[in-house]
Amino acid sequence: MTTLVLCIGNRGNGDDGIGPWIADHAPPIPDTVFLDAGVTPENSTAAIKRHNPTRLILIDAAAMDLPPGTLRRIPPGNIQSFSVSTHGLPLSLLIDYLIPTIPDITMIGIQPKTLHGPLSQEAKAAADTLLRLLRNNTIDDIPQL
Repeated sequence: MTTLVLCIGNRGNGDDGIGPWIADHAPPIPDTVFLDAGVTPENSTAAIKRHNPTRLILIDAAAMDLPPGTLRRIPPGNIQSFSVSTHGLPLSLLIDYLIPTIPDITMIGIQPKTLHGPLSQEAKAAADTLLRLLRNNTIDDIPQL
């Protein structure tokens, strides 16, 4: 079983850069690959298919109207409603494209505090928590929206 973690975001937009930050700081986790998709996750489809994961986890900043740094699993049908939307195409289209070959797709949103300057401490703390949950294979413990 291979898990691919697609880390999405813009490094230059404060907490929207949390996905790439996670890709940069992820420790080695058995059977898990981290991929920095930047702001164009749709350009990662060939790499995703090449890895042929059994599970795909998308990580992105998401405006969920929750306290900064809050983690939530976002159901596929709700992804468009909560995206920070600095990406070329809606993530829902990417998921629709991939789900026939990767039926286990999970979206993890991190509530941003700021979309300017450096990453907030809240976002970094959320990233550390998320990395621990990934290492322990317990991301399903994250509450769902």
